[in-house]
Amino acid sequence: MDRLIREAGLVCAEMTRGIAHPELLKNEVFIVMGNRSLRDLGYPEGIPYWRGSMLDGPNGSLIIPTYGPGDIISDWSLRATVLHDLRRAVAESHERTKKPEWKFIIEPSFGEVLTRLESFWLMLCWPKKVKLSYDIETANGHVLCIGVAWSSTEALCIPFVRGTEPYWDEAQEAEIIFSLYRIMTHPNFLGIGQNLLFDDQYIAKRWGFRPRHHLDTMIASHTMFSSQPKSLDHLASLHCSHFIQWKERKRFKQLKEED
Repeated sequence: MDRLIREAGLVCAEMTRGIAHPELLKNEVFIVMGNRSLRDLGYPEGIPYWRGSMLDGPNGSLIIPTYGPGDIISDWSLRATVLHDLRRAVAESHERTKKPEWKFIIEPSFGEVLTRLESFWLMLCWPKKVKLSYDIETANGHVLCIGVAWSSTEALCIPFVRGTEPYWDEAQEAEIIFSLYRIMTHPNFLGIGQNLLFDDQYIAKRWGFRPRHHLDTMIASHTMFSSQPKSLDHLASLHCSHFIQWKERKRFKQLKEED
């Protein structure tokens, strides 16, 4: 760790009650280890929630929270994750990553949905494979929405529920589902997603078809690194060029203050 931190040109200094050594504030990248230091910087949820995120720090600096040496001593499997965070800090200290310009279509009109799905169908009709990532959200046994991404920054969210009411009328929903069926069962469709066995059981039960698979990121990660976490947020913190935790904060209990 010391070697990586020195390579990055980072300054190691203690923070107490939000007060840092003046030399520390001149740096552009902070590695923050421990819940107290992170809370002092304005992130009360602590390391378990924010670990690996690229957060805004003082004077336009970058904060990358990660586990401390004590955490690694008590759980050696955390070492690989911490080393990844330190290597990210090294890279960011040389050249800062620009925040992606995401182009997400949410709450689309019926025409927007059909236009985009038709473009997917035309792509699939060419004699080449097409990779599309998909994910569904569910509640009470129903599909609330499905998201389809065709690049790392572009995606379409197709909702099926607005509050407690259907988003589309019956004919519109049937046409959308049929378009999804044509696309997701096409021989050239390469489906990518996280824990697709969960998604596909809902799609099969509610919509009556099974999408074609190319890659399940959860299974692939667990196959290669069986001792490491395989949740979507953890994988995103490792493999995305820009990452900020997005899961609902209520899932993470407030940690007790460290002694």
